[in-house]
Amino acid sequence: MYKIKKLASYFGALSIALLKGNKKINARGVNHLLYYPEENLIYNRIPKSGNSTVSLFLYDSLTKKNNNYSKKETYFEAKSRALKLASKTSKILYKPNLFLKIHKAKIFTVIRNPYERILSAFLQKIATGKFKKYKYIPGYGEYSPKGFKSFVDYISDGGLFSDYHWTPQIEMMVFSKDLYQKIIKIEELSKEFNELIKNKGNPIPTKLLEKPHPKEQTDPIKITNAKEKLNYFYNESTKEKIKFIYEKDFKLGNYHF
Repeated sequence: MYKIKKLASYFGALSIALLKGNKKINARGVNHLLYYPEENLIYNRIPKSGNSTVSLFLYDSLTKKNNNYSKKETYFEAKSRALKLASKTSKILYKPNLFLKIHKAKIFTVIRNPYERILSAFLQKIATGKFKKYKYIPGYGEYSPKGFKSFVDYISDGGLFSDYHWTPQIEMMVFSKDLYQKIIKIEELSKEFNELIKNKGNPIPTKLLEKPHPKEQTDPIKITNAKEKLNYFYNESTKEKIKFIYEKDFKLGNYHF
């Protein structure tokens, strides 16, 4: 069933690319597209690049229920509700009215400094030792520079595409760069978000956009504060490896250490 759904998403994404004058798509990320038909907006989610926060803020804005979450609702319940607001791109294949206007859809994604992103993936998914699906990965349960080095070596030695959370961001972008109206750096989200959803939803207060979504902040494992820990976890060896492995991501955002 998963393969069938992904195939449908693939053809939906391919149709969008063709209608926008481009024949190439990256199949790896097709299930990470959120399509909002009424707004004709497509968000290309990239794991560990603020995708949960952006999805939640989109829900707040487009439903005009800014931060109107029940205190009893968990982060996971809130995120699930936010994701369900969107459709799969395959919807255009059986909705002629959507197909006819999809060529005008605004496509955007949000990217992050690779140094921060990979460290954040390690701190949340690997170092905590709380996700058993990752127990085979070097560095699991080791919250230390040594553990991080083991993890980086694993990525370097063949584990790069073993999980979406550290797959290169450029590989998670479904469409060619020229089809994106906005490629937003996560650190510039507070400046870019409200312009993006202008005339589509309610604006989000800038102070909220400067931090992870309030609901995401209720899950302590999600908030890694990776940016503040770069100097502790990285050494020259790991910096050079990440710079080499994610060279295209660094160029995409003009990022540095």
